[in-house]
Amino acid sequence: MGLLCGFVLMFRCRGFTPELIKTYNKLKGENKNFEVVFASSDQDSKSFGEYFKKMPWLAIPFAERQRKELLAKYYKVQGIPTLVIVDPTGYVINRNGVMAVATDPSGAAYPWIPKSADELNGNSVQEINDKPTLFIFAHKSQIWSCTVCTSNNDDAARCQTCGAPKAGGGAGAAAPSDADAKASSDAVAALTKAAAAIQAEAKAANKEAALDFLYGLKHPVVSRIKQFLELPPGTVMAILDIPNRCKYVWEGGNQITDLTEKAVRDFYTGYVNGSIQKKMLPLPQQDGM
Repeated sequence: MGLLCGFVLMFRCRGFTPELIKTYNKLKGENKNFEVVFASSDQDSKSFGEYFKKMPWLAIPFAERQRKELLAKYYKVQGIPTLVIVDPTGYVINRNGVMAVATDPSGAAYPWIPKSADELNGNSVQEINDKPTLFIFAHKSQIWSCTVCTSNNDDAARCQTCGAPKAGGGAGAAAPSDADAKASSDAVAALTKAAAAIQAEAKAANKEAALDFLYGLKHPVVSRIKQFLELPPGTVMAILDIPNRCKYVWEGGNQITDLTEKAVRDFYTGYVNGSIQKKMLPLPQQDGM
């Protein structure tokens, strides 16, 4: 089932709803067990009625505002449109149903169960903004020294200290080798295994894991994340918590080979029990990636 939160005057809602209707009708036509419940944020019953009459699914009656607010709070709805995919017990399968439908309009991957750990890319930004996320950086960094201020930099095209471009004098490390590729693959496997175990334990307790899990390889957004977090060169694991404006940097090693399943689990546990150092982000709370 999907819980859809939105309202008629929101441009993104009016753009997403027709696409969801197409996916909904296709899945129903294939006799898939899929239903949507609309939780309206419209300001009056007339707007709600005009919007809902175009929808082929169910809705929480407009007058039952308290029920809608309780559901939005329970499922931690922070923006609209939001489509939360849940199982028959109400357990969250996928918080980012909007992205799931947008990238899979045919519903081929329905019910859109996310991977335990996924690659960091341009589609990750919304989930990073919405939920604390643990990252590993599994691609060997090209650390270079700035010829203007002599500071070391990690992958970035410009110096993270003075802003000078890498072109024109940055001395880079050797290109990744086959051994580096194996270390990267092993690190991703360790993250995936740890994440799967953490998520299974959380589900058994009828909870959600406290963090999402992403691994960074060569996508340009990886450098953006590193710069956003102001990470020291060589950092291989960190947590970004935009909702609470803070970050956590792993200090257990600076090599990809240091990224083991135990290391990931210990870092996650430290976040949950508050035993690892928290550093505040320098940005206002309303800003995100």
